[in-house]
Amino acid sequence: MRINTRRVSKVAPHRSFDYSEDLYRCIEHLFQISLLLHTMSVKATETQIGIYNNTKYMISARITNDNADTGGLGFFDIEPGKTELWKRGHWQVAFVLKRSYEPSDNQAETLVVKPGEIYNINDD
Repeated sequence: MRINTRRVSKVAPHRSFDYSEDLYRCIEHLFQISLLLHTMSVKATETQIGIYNNTKYMISARITNDNADTGGLGFFDIEPGKTELWKRGHWQVAFVLKRSYEPSDNQAETLVVKPGEIYNINDD
């Protein structure tokens, strides 16, 4: 068999494409879906209040223990994609400190929370 080495390809010249941004968006989207699926698997009982970290960074959260509730008042760190549950039987106030890559962009959220619910903390 003889191969024709003189043939010129009619394919357009090779172009270099940067797919990294598209790949990053795809990975980010898959990460958000996996976090959502994880959230659906964790349930709070009637005497628990949950905080779910749906951000890219660690957050810190605390929930008050007013109205004869007991339990710790300190801040607890919650990793991305994780849920922390507090034993509380009454409506309370949650304080959430959100972190970011840029230290000057840190944010805080205050929520009124009730037992039996899990509250999602999202990137803005």
